[in-house]
Amino acid sequence: MRSDAVQLELGQVFFRSTTQAELARTYELLGDRDAARSAIELAEQLTAPEDAVNYAITHTVRAQLALADNDRDVAERWARSAVDHAQRTDFPEHQADAMLELARVLAALGRREETIAEVRAALAVSEAKGDRPRAGKARALLEEFSDRA
Repeated sequence: MRSDAVQLELGQVFFRSTTQAELARTYELLGDRDAARSAIELAEQLTAPEDAVNYAITHTVRAQLALADNDRDVAERWARSAVDHAQRTDFPEHQADAMLELARVLAALGRREETIAEVRAALAVSEAKGDRPRAGKARALLEEFSDRA
């Protein structure tokens, strides 16, 4: 939060929008949905239309929030949008995160084959980058989803 306050004081918009997007992700992980939604709104107000990274993050969080609200169709739309935005970036970590969230949504929808395909895609991206933590998360999800036969 201190970073956001300093950025606000300096009139910094570019980095502040990403800080807010990351805060939204953090608030969602902490279970503070209202704070997550507020951070998403501010991030998207500050974000330039072409900033695919911020939209990849905020749309992933929107998907998580919709899934938590049991609004699975909306969750799928947000998750697919997050993947679309992430694919426009040069950041494999955002690509893998968005794909893993889409996989979670697809799993909630009972679409096992699509779920596994999405996790495998995230695993491939993570392994190609050498991102062992995300690859490990993808492997664990792949095992979990494969066991649900």
